[in-house]
Amino acid sequence: MTIRTFFQIPIVKLTIHILIVAGLAANIWQFYRVWDINQKIDKENKQLEILKQQTNDARNQKDYFNSDLYKEKYSKQDLNFKKKGEEVIDTSLLENVNDNSGSTYIPSPGNNTNSNLQKWIEYLFGE
Repeated sequence: MTIRTFFQIPIVKLTIHILIVAGLAANIWQFYRVWDINQKIDKENKQLEILKQQTNDARNQKDYFNSDLYKEKYSKQDLNFKKKGEEVIDTSLLENVNDNSGSTYIPSPGNNTNSNLQKWIEYLFGE
């Protein structure tokens, strides 16, 4: 019996085909597991970054509330402690005025008379 006649036997052909299909299925399953684990790792890394930011924010807030500046401000405004001849000014109104996070700035519309093609050229190649 030669190798050629051995591989012509139907049961050998079937076994080889089954092994090839099983190997492909195992590889596909393994690639999916690796992809799924990487997705979970990315999700946990994003969660870690959020928690690090929250920790930093909490640490900064704790440092602010423990600072001498805050203690002095609190004692002068809320507890009404002040030095002799000193007049206390409430600065909480000024702090809210300088807060630009809720800004309602609307830029003035410019005279943009460029055609759509010119806008695309500027966008793709710069000005």
